[in-house]
Amino acid sequence: GGEGLRPYLGGGVSVRQLSHHGQTAIKWGGQALGGVAVPLGDGWKVMLEGGYQQVAVWSGLMDLSGWVGQLGVGVHF
Repeated sequence: GGEGLRPYLGGGVSVRQLSHHGQTAIKWGGQALGGVAVPLGDGWKVMLEGGYQQVAVWSGLMDLSGWVGQLGVGVHF
């Protein structure tokens, strides 16, 4: 039920495989996000979300933490 904008909040834990100049490392991270789902009809929706991701720094060399934004399309089946 319920047509219209559907706001949501979420979070999670991630595992990332990073590669740089022939070296590979597995790094843990986490993220917190919020967004809104906009129904398009027939079970389809557009999701617009933003949040912050934290990724463990790799040897003081690479820090991939930061703010992210995503746009997606989904369908209920």
